[in-house]
Amino acid sequence: MAGVAGLMRERLRRLHADGREHTWRAEIRYVSGRREVRVRAWGAGKNGQALQVDVHPATPADEWMYPEPANVRTLIRTALARGWHPETRGGTFTLPPHTLT
Repeated sequence: MAGVAGLMRERLRRLHADGREHTWRAEIRYVSGRREVRVRAWGAGKNGQALQVDVHPATPADEWMYPEPANVRTLIRTALARGWHPETRGGTFTLPPHTLT
């Protein structure tokens, strides 16, 4: 996870994973006073099934974490292994919350 988070809140980013181009974004949220980052990714355009996962800091020192492309690539591969089909039209595939270091 990288340091300063405020600069990339709503920016759509692209990355390649397993022969497919994915678009992703990360949104900083506060839930019950705890900071988390919601990662959403799409692998088949805006009409494809979205991937969603909430990422929590591993330790209090990681409070200002922000996912890097390698972290998102790992989440995408995990979702694909657990049954995410990006080409499915509509809907959201949700992974359980993750802690990334």
